[in-house]
Amino acid sequence: MTEDQKIKAQALSRCRFLPGSNAKRFVRDMARLASEKPDQELTEKQRKYLDDLFHSYRRQIGRAYMETLGQTSLDL
Repeated sequence: MTEDQKIKAQALSRCRFLPGSNAKRFVRDMARLASEKPDQELTEKQRKYLDDLFHSYRRQIGRAYMETLGQTSLDL
């Protein structure tokens, strides 16, 4: 995982999801992967889904993580 992907996974792990949703399970797995196996690469589909979720939940993520990633606006 790249540093950006690790930050995105950790930021998403603080968001609220619908109970039992695929997104919740995926984010939980990615956050665990970022902490336990940081050198493991993500597949193309995992990268895309992580980016899509990050965009979808950008309001919950907040400005601090956006600035960490070098993005000045919440409108990705």
